[in-house]
Amino acid sequence: RLHSVISIPFALCASVAIAVISGADALSALGLIALPAAFILLTARLGVLINLRLPRFDWTNETVAVKQSMATVIAMFANMALVVAAAFGYALTSAVLDVRVYMLIVAALFAVLSLIFDRLLKTSGSRRFESLA
Repeated sequence: RLHSVISIPFALCASVAIAVISGADALSALGLIALPAAFILLTARLGVLINLRLPRFDWTNETVAVKQSMATVIAMFANMALVVAAAFGYALTSAVLDVRVYMLIVAALFAVLSLIFDRLLKTSGSRRFESLA
């Protein structure tokens, strides 16, 4: 939750600033606010799920566990893949979907995935965590 608590307020401030400066309409502003927030929630849960699958307990200092683990590498590439997939999806649908609608669809998809990952963390994730101890 720390990732979300730290990241979301700054993302919301930046999103509101972009919406105000660009003179975005209501639908654009909603997309500008919802998409980063949903992405942050999704990546936070995805990172924890990956860490549960690939924990690293053989570290000698915290930097090794946080910065040099396979879970970190996979989480970084998974986050990049999410962004690329969203961009590729827009490239495929831009002829039929307005960018504002597409942002809201992707935000909703990220929110649904985040809820699914949250459910996994509360069920099988908690069992997995208990078995690591």
